Amino acid sequence: TEPAEFVFASGLHALWPPALRELYDLSIFLDIDDGLRRYLKVRRDTAARGHSPEQVLASLDRRTEDRKRFIEPQAVDADLVFRLEPLNAALCEDYARKDDPSLRLVVRARPGIGFGRLARTLAAVANVLATERHDAAGNTDLCIEGELTREDIGATARLMAPEVGEFLQRSPQWRAGMAGAMQLVVLTQIDRLRVSRWGNR
Repeated sequence: TEPAEFVFASGLHALWPPALRELYDLSIFLDIDDGLRRYLKVRRDTAARGHSPEQVLASLDRRTEDRKRFIEPQAVDADLVFRLEPLNAALCEDYARKDDPSLRLVVRARPGIGFGRLARTLAAVANVLATERHDAAGNTDLCIEGELTREDIGATARLMAPEVGEFLQRSPQWRAGMAGAMQLVVLTQIDRLRVSRWGNR
């Protein structure tokens, strides 16, 4: 790997080896509601790979134990856990649906990471429900519900990280919806680390 200011590691087992975990400045785990995960996997594999829903579900069932043993425990070691949930779980039982169900994003952060400013900015710019909660252990949850456009994400990013252009090599390609919300959370956390390391320069 060529040296660079930012290096990203991605994979199913990126948080499994302790030696690798120690190298990260920011670690993220993606957790998806089980019904939503099955729904998205069936949708993708039937459309893109020609599998039947029964084949896809059987494959998921065969891997359940491995997921519980090797994948899910990695969430404990993440700084941020992104959890995607359907607002209406019953919609995920209809694999023939043409449109995806509306989603909620819940971001759990370790103690010391807060989302207050992001929640307020998102609510003001995009008119969505964005709330911050704290538990007794000091963890923080950010819950986001509502329709987010690419423009909403871009406008919020410019307010949250005005120097964004200085540390992104190309124009950001903002996504709509909860994918865009995840982009925002990652961006603000990278900016937080940048400021703590190098200051506001």
